[in-house]
Amino acid sequence: MDIKINFSGTGHRYTQEEVDLVVRVMNEADPLTQGKYRNEFEEKFKNKMGLKHCFAVHTATAALELTAQLCQFNGEDELIVPSHTFTASVFPFVKQGAQIKWCDVDLETRVVTANELIPHITPKTKAVLIPHIYGFMTPMQPIMDLAKEHGFLVIEDVAQAMGTETDGIKAGAYGDFGIYSFHSHKNITTLGEGGMLAILGSDLTKIEKIIQENKNKYECFIANDNSEGQVVASGKINDIDKFSLDLKLNNIKNIKLPVSAPFHCNLMKKATEIMSKEIEKLEFKNPKNVLISNVTGKEITDVELIKKLLIKQIESRVRWRESVLLMIAKGTDKFIEIGPGKVLSGLIKRIDKSVKVSAINTEEDIKLINIDD
Repeated sequence: MDIKINFSGTGHRYTQEEVDLVVRVMNEADPLTQGKYRNEFEEKFKNKMGLKHCFAVHTATAALELTAQLCQFNGEDELIVPSHTFTASVFPFVKQGAQIKWCDVDLETRVVTANELIPHITPKTKAVLIPHIYGFMTPMQPIMDLAKEHGFLVIEDVAQAMGTETDGIKAGAYGDFGIYSFHSHKNITTLGEGGMLAILGSDLTKIEKIIQENKNKYECFIANDNSEGQVVASGKINDIDKFSLDLKLNNIKNIKLPVSAPFHCNLMKKATEIMSKEIEKLEFKNPKNVLISNVTGKEITDVELIKKLLIKQIESRVRWRESVLLMIAKGTDKFIEIGPGKVLSGLIKRIDKSVKVSAINTEEDIKLINIDD
C-alpha cells in the first residue's frame, strides 16, 4: 500500500472549490469578520459537536484566554493539568493567577484519566484542564463524576481531537468549557494562525526599533501607521504575545485586537496570490482623478500600477497617516468618510485637528451632507 503523508508547513492542500469559496466570502461578507457567515458557521459547528452554545474567536489561544478569565482564579486556586501537553494550553491560566498542579497521563493512551487526577485533588482545586491529544479522547464520564463530587470546573482542550466521541458524546461537549483550534495543522482550518496588536501612545520609530532589536526572538511587522500615537502590528500569535510583553517593559500601552488573521504583512502571502488571480480577471480603466495609494502614501494615476498596488496592499503596511498628510499638503481641508462607523474620521482628526471631517453611514447622512460647508 502506497500511502503518502503531507508533513509540509501548510498542513492542508486547498481545492479550487475551497479557494473559490474563500474569495466569494471575501467579496460578500459585510462586515468581513462577523455577520452571516460567522453565524452560519457557529450554528453548524454547534450542531455537529453537540454543543449548547459556541462562539467563534480568532484563535484557540484566545479561547483559552477567555476561559482562564471566566474561571476567576483568586491566586490560591489550583488547576490540575497533565504535563504531557502544549505550553499554550496552560500559559493563559498562569497569567490569571492559577496555581498549576501537574499530573501524569495514562501509559497506554497518553491522555489523562480520572485515576491520574485523583491524587492531586485538594479543597483548592478550582478546575482541571483535559487535553484530548493525538486524536485520542480522554474517558470523560469518570472525570465528570469527580467534578460533581468535588465541585471543580472541567476545561476540555480539543485542538487535536475534534470530532472524536465516547458514548455518543463528542470531545468538548462534556465539560464546562470546550476549546477548539482551526490552525492549518488541525482537522478544520480557517487559513489563519496570526493576530494583530494595537499600540497606543508611542511613535513609529521607537516601535520599529523594538521590532528590529528583537527579530531573533519574534517576527512582527508594522501593519498600520494610523496616526501619531496609534500603530498596529501583525504577526503570529506567539510572536505578538512576546512583542506585547516587550512593549509593556518599555511602558508602551498595547491592546491585542480581535481579528481573524495577521493582516497587512507577509504572512498574508497566500491571500495575495488568490487576490492576484481575481484582480487579473477584471478590466481597469484610467481614473478620472488622482488616487493616493495606502501602500506607498503617494499619488498614482497609472492603471497597471493601481492593479499591482491593490494586490500588494494585502501584505503591505497601510500608510494612512502619510496618505492624509499628503492630501493636506496638496490643499485638502475637507474629508468625507463613507461606510460604517467613524474610525477614519477620528484618525484624520488626530493627524490634523484643523481640517473638517464628516462621515456618511446612512441614506439620511447623504441628504444632510453639505459639500460646500
